[in-house]
Amino acid sequence: MTLSLKGPNSRALESKKLCFLGYMGSGKSTLGRLVARKLDWSFIDLDQFIEERNGLSIPEIFDKHGEDHFRKLEREALLFLLKEPDPLLISCGGGSPIYEDNMDHMISMAICVHLKADEHLLYDRLKSSKSNRPLIRNMNEAELRAYIKSSLAEREAQYQRAQLTLNAANAKSNQEDLIQKIRSYLR
Repeated sequence: MTLSLKGPNSRALESKKLCFLGYMGSGKSTLGRLVARKLDWSFIDLDQFIEERNGLSIPEIFDKHGEDHFRKLEREALLFLLKEPDPLLISCGGGSPIYEDNMDHMISMAICVHLKADEHLLYDRLKSSKSNRPLIRNMNEAELRAYIKSSLAEREAQYQRAQLTLNAANAKSNQEDLIQKIRSYLR
């Protein structure tokens, strides 16, 4: 199993919030739903929450208002959810941790779990779902590979601040260990 950890602070433990972080395609939403169900917590995909709150899809927000506007909406939604009183697992967007002080808020108010994936796994997962992802939808294979490599390197320092890191390649098979670790933190 490849689960590494750093202890969360007491405020993060008291809030009963989990933030799943990682690059797009790392499996945050898929694993997040499973873990939330086993913990009997609510699950929210941050992108879906933004879409419902704004009445537009993420691609429509990017097309009509641009990435900067989307990042503003993302930050507002994230801060709103982190303040919710009930236990909650939030699947964050891949870029959420690198904008403004989002990662500082996540670390102080939640247990953050980084689903770590290498560029080859991400490319294999993303090449067939490009049309749903505004940042990569118009890229050819070479551009997609280069984008993943450069943006993953740019984001890695923030992702590494998470209290727990799980290898995305075998995250589903290690979900029970992850759940036990989370439960041990929350005792």
